[in-house]
Amino acid sequence: MLREHCRILLLNIVHYVRMKYYEERGINEINEEEMIENDKEVREYVGILLELEQYLICRQNKVFWDADDISMHQVEIESTQELTYLVKAVISIFTLVKEARFPSTPSLDTSTPPGTISIDTTGKKEIDIGSSGTISVNNNSSMSNSLNSNSSEKNVLLSLSKRLVDEWGTEAITWAISCPSQHLCNRSYQVFRALLPCQILRKEVSPLTMIQGVYRRGWYGGVNSSVNDMSTALEVVLTLQAIVETQESAKLWLSNIFWSAIVFLHSDYLMEYYQGLVLLRKLTQRFDLQDNAIQNLYLTSVPNFKDFLGIEILVMRGLMDEITANTSRTLLSNFTKLQVEHIFQSNPLKILYNVLGLLPWICLQSTKRNSFILSHTSSSSTDKNDTLSFRTVATRLSEACRDCQLLPLSKFFGYISLPSGSTPFKTIEDFCNEIQKPFSSAFLPQFASQILSWLF
Repeated sequence: MLREHCRILLLNIVHYVRMKYYEERGINEINEEEMIENDKEVREYVGILLELEQYLICRQNKVFWDADDISMHQVEIESTQELTYLVKAVISIFTLVKEARFPSTPSLDTSTPPGTISIDTTGKKEIDIGSSGTISVNNNSSMSNSLNSNSSEKNVLLSLSKRLVDEWGTEAITWAISCPSQHLCNRSYQVFRALLPCQILRKEVSPLTMIQGVYRRGWYGGVNSSVNDMSTALEVVLTLQAIVETQESAKLWLSNIFWSAIVFLHSDYLMEYYQGLVLLRKLTQRFDLQDNAIQNLYLTSVPNFKDFLGIEILVMRGLMDEITANTSRTLLSNFTKLQVEHIFQSNPLKILYNVLGLLPWICLQSTKRNSFILSHTSSSSTDKNDTLSFRTVATRLSEACRDCQLLPLSKFFGYISLPSGSTPFKTIEDFCNEIQKPFSSAFLPQFASQILSWLF
């Protein structure tokens, strides 16, 4: 079958690369242990080669990994990790051979019995190539252990060949966008993320074409879809997150990625919505929304969303679930002082939504007797990167209220933000009594309908 043919082909290539490496380095049966022990580069590179050989041998007449896809219930799956290990290992062995400058050395010692090579990095390994073409290995380590070690992983990442990675990445993203098989499409996105090529910008490939491809091929049927149909949409948003985190060229896709995140915030599926929040958080962390150039870039490509009332309303949807609450609060807090027409609501409606969204959390945080409850409920958040100080949030709200001339409300949040060393209020009742008058004077009765519509 095709899978077995590819496995044997790759195994033969890896074995040849190792033999060639031995020849170029002058490694033979007599000096191999000494060279592996004394030369860090040899030790790491030979270790990766042997681990990859063992991995391929152990997969004889077997699948490489389970034929599963990510889902709304499980975004991280073991098969994706195994695919990533394999891609990085293959890239590393070929790029190191291609880029290395080996000295002139004698040929491999021919006194070694044909078909048998013995190498030792942590223990004795013997590879025997029989007349039938089968190979047996005695080794106690695993491929994942080698690739997960700090030194080996660093070696892998540093040795990536730009051309090979870019060409493979281009092929992967082409398959991801055009392949008629949903499973192969998902795997192609995973290969692309494992490679993260620098040259990813092509006219026919963009975040929006990725999303459109999901709809075009019927893998996202809206309200009638099952959660399993969402796997490709999740692969798209995870890929965009990886691009934002690692690629300078993401700047050229900036507006498309930003509005793609907003698309995901319209989803009624929790995990898809959550990953959209994470994408928006990573994007705003790396590219400052206070920068006028960034704002103009977003505003030049505003899509025609039906009934779009600003980002705040979409982000506030996440406040009602413990998985998304921390990320939603982080974004709302970061957006407090930003004023960008067509992206955010205009003041004072904008500050109203920020206050409504953050006020319950500030109330609990600033009340002594709820400290035990808070310490347990906050630990259930999916995203541990979102950690907020209620004093920091109160400071931002105080400044935003002052800018809007809501001075009593600004004074109230300013009091909460003082570094007094203890929580400002003893009970929730105390908090509510203090906030009642400044909140009413700021927003009632002018915005009573908006408040009631959001709360109920």
